[in-house]
Amino acid sequence: KNRIIYSLVYRSRARISNCYVTLLSSENNTVRETLTIQPTTPISLKARGGTTTVLVKFTPRSRLAPFVEQIFLKYGDLDVPMFAVRGCCQGYDITLDSDTLPFGAVGKDCSLTRKIILSNRGDIGASFSWNLTQLRDVPFRVLPTNGYIAPGQETTIEFVFQPRTIRHDIRCDKLECRLEGTQSVYVTLSGSCIEVAPARETIVISTAVRSKELSKSIVLKNNTNTLWTLTPIISGEHFSGPETVIIEPNSTKNYELNYLPLTEGRHNGTLFFPLPDGNGLLYNVVGNADAPRASGKFLREVPCKTPYTELLPIENWLKKPQRFRVTHETIKQDRPEVATTIKYLEFIDVAPKSKRDFKLQFYSYKECIQQIKVIFKNEQTQEYIWYDITFKSIVDKRNAPTIANIDLTTHVRQQTSHDIILDNPLPHKVTFQGQCSHPDILLPPEQVSIPANSQGSFNFTYMPLKAGKVETRLEMNSAELGLYTYMLTLNALPARSERTLYFKAPLGNLQVLTAKFTSYARTKTDYVCKIDHPDFIVDRTVTAAPSSSPSTMEVSVDVTYEPSQLGDVRATLTISSPSSSDYTFPLVGLGELPKPQGPFTIKAGSNTTITFKNIFAQALTYTFNVDNPLFHVTKGQELIQARKSHRIVVSFDGSDTTNKADVMAKLIVSCPKTTGSTNTSSSSVQWIYYLKGITP
Repeated sequence: KNRIIYSLVYRSRARISNCYVTLLSSENNTVRETLTIQPTTPISLKARGGTTTVLVKFTPRSRLAPFVEQIFLKYGDLDVPMFAVRGCCQGYDITLDSDTLPFGAVGKDCSLTRKIILSNRGDIGASFSWNLTQLRDVPFRVLPTNGYIAPGQETTIEFVFQPRTIRHDIRCDKLECRLEGTQSVYVTLSGSCIEVAPARETIVISTAVRSKELSKSIVLKNNTNTLWTLTPIISGEHFSGPETVIIEPNSTKNYELNYLPLTEGRHNGTLFFPLPDGNGLLYNVVGNADAPRASGKFLREVPCKTPYTELLPIENWLKKPQRFRVTHETIKQDRPEVATTIKYLEFIDVAPKSKRDFKLQFYSYKECIQQIKVIFKNEQTQEYIWYDITFKSIVDKRNAPTIANIDLTTHVRQQTSHDIILDNPLPHKVTFQGQCSHPDILLPPEQVSIPANSQGSFNFTYMPLKAGKVETRLEMNSAELGLYTYMLTLNALPARSERTLYFKAPLGNLQVLTAKFTSYARTKTDYVCKIDHPDFIVDRTVTAAPSSSPSTMEVSVDVTYEPSQLGDVRATLTISSPSSSDYTFPLVGLGELPKPQGPFTIKAGSNTTITFKNIFAQALTYTFNVDNPLFHVTKGQELIQARKSHRIVVSFDGSDTTNKADVMAKLIVSCPKTTGSTNTSSSSVQWIYYLKGITP
């Protein structure tokens, strides 16, 4: 017994009376009988705090499943839910699957074994024993005679009927099975004993266990003038047939004997047709149940490195639950060295006469073909079903699963590195070899070895030669674990400028500096050189030999600065080729005033030639003046084409004194309209050449 006391508090402003605490309704009448609610008389509750005490008693008299019931306060037509009670009562629930066990007709001195199931669906285990005194005078035996049955357990009880006296009705009514702590259960055994006539023939049926039901036709002849209605008697639980067969007078009819074996092996039985004249037809029946055929045979193509789940339907052909232990064995594998994993639960429970899907997980590291046999075995009956599955692991490079996406960003001709973590789940050492078709990915030539059940890293370098964003694949291949694919997103930013070259030269002079860059081209390459300012001059092309490894081939380019204006000028040297991004060199030139040149020595009565170049971008007229009348120029002025040279001829008459001292003079070259520069001071630029006259 169990009781619970509740206190109800009434908080409304108005007093109520003539109300009841009750269980209004319940779908389970047994629950109503076990619950008692007090008080059973009407109660009154005062306003603002009136209280009453409710007592709920639970007095179950038998096993009761868990329940929840609502308790109400009934006031007039109003039902107010107050609280819920829940409870259960553990007890015994031990039953036989049948209370009758007919054996049918059994020949004298023959025996027949039948089985029933003792099930405990309750919460408490119990010992059991059969009342053997009831079997003293009847030809029945029972095995086992006693035992213990735990909650949720089933026990198979075998009864053997072996009559030795011809009797039409042999029975044991209500054979008692005593149960400790609860009521007994009963079964009635019945059968008959007949004189066995010699079997007319033996019927043999062979098939695979639990395969499609197989039938055998037996020809029955009615040579009389009366209608026969026969009730055949079949022994052997795996054999069956129509319960009655009607044969017209003086005719024949086929009787279909069905064989559906649920267990493997040889099954013996009999088929007996009692005839209206008191005779009978007896046939011996032999069934050969071979090993079960495969419940299914599948070929599955599964991508490597991709988990795959196969659903296998498992059928319970019995009228009771079955538990199967699951195992598998490899029938054939084309590459035994390839590692595969097959995972599943060790057991599966299937309800009576139902189906349930079983999940089988398959994973392969690389290409292979593996044929397996998956076995579902009932360890109590030793019966089993099985599937034949062939997994063909394939590599689909286009649709292969990507292990990871890796983004790499750097400037053109600048290196960046990345490490990939590789797992080795195998119990022995494995090696990986990297492969990538993109030329900007630099991989180490050696393989990476990873010890058993550990991790390792693989380092590779990205050094782009052209700006842009591309995607490519990096493949890590292992002889033991197969192919791993990584998607690389390569982002090459524009190249940084090379070192700036600084020039300084007077107008009319030039300066040559060398620009050096590293060529990463893997073949002989011609580079095109361009400068965006006319004051700088460079060869149009330069040829680089192929580079055997990064940063080993240095290329030199000579740049000439010939200023055409005073002050700073800025330009860019661009070196380009189809195989790489441009190399850019900033150029800074400083144009200075011309420096005086000379002295140029001229002997009396002879002349000399001074080369002068028009450094400007247009043709200009230059004037040539000498500040000493002893020196002369052939022409006082000359139109000189842009960036062309002109030869100025200067002659010396000789000294006009007797001491023959050297005579000094200046040749001044000027142009009234020097517009080749934005610098206004260029308009007054003069070139001074010192002259030295010698009189022998």
